[in-house]
This record gives sequence, C-alpha cells and structure tokens, in this order.
Amino acid sequence: MKLLTIKNRTYSRRAVSEIIGTLIMMMIVLSIGTVVLFQGMTGVNDFNNIMTSFLTNSKDSSLESLTIEHVRFHQTSSQVSIYVRNTSTINLDVSTITIVRIDNHELIANKNNVDTQVFPKDYKKIDITAGIGSEGASLSCSIPGGTWSSNGEACKSFSYTISVTTKRGNSFTTVAQPYNT
Repeated sequence: MKLLTIKNRTYSRRAVSEIIGTLIMMMIVLSIGTVVLFQGMTGVNDFNNIMTSFLTNSKDSSLESLTIEHVRFHQTSSQVSIYVRNTSTINLDVSTITIVRIDNHELIANKNNVDTQVFPKDYKKIDITAGIGSEGASLSCSIPGGTWSSNGEACKSFSYTISVTTKRGNSFTTVAQPYNT
C-alpha cells in the first residue's frame, strides 16, 4: 500500500479507479434513463391510441350521409314504409325512426332498436306501424280503425316529419304527407 504525503499529512491511496467509477455512474444513469424512456413512450402511445380512436369515430360520424327517398303511407292500415338510401362510403346502422305530426307536434310513431344496416350505395325498406304499439305514440286522427285510408281526411290532410337516426347519433329528416309523397 502506497502512502502519499502532502504538506506533512499522510494519505493512503485506496480508492476506486476513474474507469470503474465512470462505469458505475453510467450503469446508474442508463437504468434510470431506460425506465423514464419506456414510461414516456407508453404514455405517448396511450395518448396516440385515444386520439386515433376519437378521431376515427368522429370522422365516421361526419361521413354518414343518408337520403330518405320515399315514404309510403299504406291506405288500409297504419303501416308506413320508409325507403332509405346510404349515399356515404361507410355502413350505416339505423337505430330509431320517429314520425311527428307537424301542426301539433304529436308523436305518431316511434320505433327504437330498428337495427337495420344499410351498406354504402344501397337502399333498404323499413316498415313501421304508427299508433298503438309504437312505443308511446298514438294515431289520434279520426279514422275508423286508425288507418291512413282515403275515407279519413283528418290524417290525410296533415304533413308529417319523418326522422331517421343512426347509431352514431346523426339524424336525417324529411316531410311527407299521405298520398302526396
């Protein structure tokens, strides 16, 4: 063991060499840096996934385009046939259809859980029944048997708003009148 004497003091030269000290410090810095780096990458990746999911859903919602091509009020019943066409490039899932009389805002038909899928550039016929059994709606026109028949001018003379709502929350409306659609 070597002794070093400086200004009448004697020191022993036992210490860690500079190379070993540098290696130990690098291992500590690398291990802490690796943990911080992977935590940061995980956070950025999670944020990216959330934003991608959000933007994809909102983009799909804005791409929805539906046209109500024809509304047919059947003369002998309270049945209504609605023909819808998907004019967008993504599949549409129709979830709700409502029919409301325009002059007094009376709910004529309300069909939830339609669960009809319309493919791009395709059309579908959706039949619903107005009045009793239509989830809270009533056909209160003064027509015997509650039909749209030509005998009853009451229902025939009114205009109705037909709303078709998709599962993504977009609503498409049109106005129709029996025998004038």
